[in-house]
Amino acid sequence: MSRDDELSTTSATGLERYRRTLAKALEPRGWGDADAEALVFLVLVDALGDRELTDERVESFARIVERGLLTGPRGAG
Repeated sequence: MSRDDELSTTSATGLERYRRTLAKALEPRGWGDADAEALVFLVLVDALGDRELTDERVESFARIVERGLLTGPRGAG
């Protein structure tokens, strides 16, 4: 979406809504910066969409989400 002028303009509101929803879902973890991490997640999703979806790429993406957004620092979450 970020590389398509038409989509990036029309979807900015929708993307912001997704970012806010994700940030709200991440807040109860009690650690990290939920707003920044929600934005990073959307950037990762956008980047993933730019490449061929191989099993290895999907698995790597899942590990990033699990370790970076869900598991968090030692002792947290």
